[in-house]
Amino acid sequence: MLAGVSLVVAAGPPLSRRPRPFLVAGAGLQAIFWVTGMALGGILTGMGTDPNAAPLVALLAFAMVPTLHAVPASAPGRVFLSRHPVAGATTSVAALAVLVLSSTYPIAVASASASASASASASSSAESGAGGAAHASATAPAMTGMAMGGSASSQNSHAAKAAKTAKGGLAIPGMDGQVDPSWHYTGPSLPAQEVSVLTTVYNETEKGHAMQTPNCATAPTGAETEAAMQLVQTTSSAVAKYKDINVAKAAGYVPITDPRYPVVHYLNASYMRSKYVLDPNHVQSLVYAFTPDGPVLVAAMYLMPRVGDEGPMPGGCLTQWHAHTNLCTGGATGTISGFQTDGACPAGENTLLTPEMLHVWQVPVPGGPLTMDPTDQQVVEAGIMAQQDGQAPATPGAVVPAVTGSFGS
Repeated sequence: MLAGVSLVVAAGPPLSRRPRPFLVAGAGLQAIFWVTGMALGGILTGMGTDPNAAPLVALLAFAMVPTLHAVPASAPGRVFLSRHPVAGATTSVAALAVLVLSSTYPIAVASASASASASASASSSAESGAGGAAHASATAPAMTGMAMGGSASSQNSHAAKAAKTAKGGLAIPGMDGQVDPSWHYTGPSLPAQEVSVLTTVYNETEKGHAMQTPNCATAPTGAETEAAMQLVQTTSSAVAKYKDINVAKAAGYVPITDPRYPVVHYLNASYMRSKYVLDPNHVQSLVYAFTPDGPVLVAAMYLMPRVGDEGPMPGGCLTQWHAHTNLCTGGATGTISGFQTDGACPAGENTLLTPEMLHVWQVPVPGGPLTMDPTDQQVVEAGIMAQQDGQAPATPGAVVPAVTGSFGS
């Protein structure tokens, strides 16, 4: 019915002496589409990047409203048809054919896409390793665009560990131990001592990795994939200024993990409020990797304001949250200083249960910008590659990470 109304609106101005009613009707129809079908372009969600097409089409309609000067006695379309009947008939048939094709082609594509997604979902239980990567590319290809690579040994170790912890869920490369064959580190080798420390600390961190949705295996819908992409885009745009760590410090971000470790988390405590949940302009935490060429902003990290609060998942299983349950705080630095041993922190330190958190990676880690758990080694390597590609600043004469301190020891 709406398509029929649209055709009448389109045919009215060239065939009628009074195009104004058709133009006004067209603008009104676009207003209906904008509210009911386009959700105002998502401008009320806080993540919309444009108001969608309807306002522009309505503006075009109003721009075509005739002014007060004389209108031709005959409608231009009728004049053309009377003077050139063959050309007019050919044009009309061609236009009708284009409309028929354009009205059916997207439906066929959508149906084929849905069938492929359903087929991939049905076979997901039989997939693992590289097969999981195939499933992910069938369900969420847009979210793996930043994936670039890591060593096979670290990936296989990660896969074995994930199988033991049985987190389960949607198979996405780089997530939950799923191997990402497209990720390859292209920078200089890290020192053996740094690799050892990064591996040890990461393995300890993962022991307390608690998923908010441990068995999230539902393939994302088109709307969820779009929401996840918007989250990545708006977040990355908002935190781009913090590529300079001095800007972050001036904005109130302070380190909450040992700054002698190559990967350091910074927190802005003033943003730990309910009104700032998943707000790109008030990201609670920033993560920096310290390379021989200086600090690199590797991730923006959203935090829920209180322990136990569940984070929203606009992207479905693409936007999963997790918490850490085995951290200790205190010691000489007063920051997150280490891990529990046999369920307890060392004397003089306190157990820390974190709120739910969600990373939006700013460097090409395995699995893409919303993956949950690349290794610390891969995070540092991705930071180095970002500097090599000119995506992150390099600081001449930067201090090489000491990889010592409470984490390092």
